[in-house]
Amino acid sequence: MPFKTRLINFLLPLSALLLFILQCIRHYALVWYGNIPEETQYLRANPNQALSMLAQTGLVLFLLFLVTGLLQLFRPRRLLAYGLILLLLIAGYLVFLLSLSLPRWNTGASLNYLIIVLLAVSACRYYLSAPINNSVN
Repeated sequence: MPFKTRLINFLLPLSALLLFILQCIRHYALVWYGNIPEETQYLRANPNQALSMLAQTGLVLFLLFLVTGLLQLFRPRRLLAYGLILLLLIAGYLVFLLSLSLPRWNTGASLNYLIIVLLAVSACRYYLSAPINNSVN
């Protein structure tokens, strides 16, 4: 498989994960600048709250994807491709949980839908481009 295809396979989910992290930051900024001090204090004081846990898990997932994706980019292996597919499925589930935890007045549904579609397309691309054997093409 050519390097350009592997690069697109790497950059597409990377952009989706960045959008997910920006969605978490956007929600916190809306609460912060919406002048709702009791909600911001709750988000700061309670690190086990759902949104902060989703953001932290998304950040860890982003770093895992970055390392594994770079390895897959330069040395394509079937096991790495399946690991990346698993990471993308977990990220899609996190986006789904984020969309459920957002209040009704601030759903961001179109952005969440875009992120889930990007993750699904990326998982399909990784599955279809997984090497048959462990040799480098």
